[in-house]
Amino acid sequence: AVGRGRVRGAVSRGARSRLGAKRGRSRPIVTDTNNATTPRPLAGRRSDASACRAAASSEAVAGPSKALPELPYALGEGVEQGFWFWEERGCNIRYQAAGPESGPALVLIHGFGGNCDHWRKNIGPLSEHYRVFSIDLLGYGYSDKPCPKAHGEPNSLYNFYTWADQINAFVDQVVQPQ
Repeated sequence: AVGRGRVRGAVSRGARSRLGAKRGRSRPIVTDTNNATTPRPLAGRRSDASACRAAASSEAVAGPSKALPELPYALGEGVEQGFWFWEERGCNIRYQAAGPESGPALVLIHGFGGNCDHWRKNIGPLSEHYRVFSIDLLGYGYSDKPCPKAHGEPNSLYNFYTWADQINAFVDQVVQPQ
């Protein structure tokens, strides 16, 4: 995020201009994509209850020391990958980072159905001028996917409020200390 403001949601540059955002204003740069994803074959249908049990058992071995995934591509030169443990939700969140420690920060946020891998070709060129971070939102990519039934009402876990809280916490705990 460039500037001192807090992220309130992922808004593309075009949407910002349509909403009347002023040029030159000091505010975070938050980018959103609408890239389509490659369809993955379904491994078979499970009931909601069995899917939640499977998710809960995989979360039990997770935690702050979750292993990094083996990616189907090579990370660009200078790109680091890691997990940030989001204590508020008790979840591991994958992110990638590159660029000078002292440069202005740029946070790249994927669209629905995406993950931070969608930014793999952009991180290198952007890192020449910025400290670049790309993040997997909760429930996407290699970040944890907690069962929503364990979090109360329907849609109380996977929603824009949760993701905005996640991005704000990520900026406060990972991006800002740099």
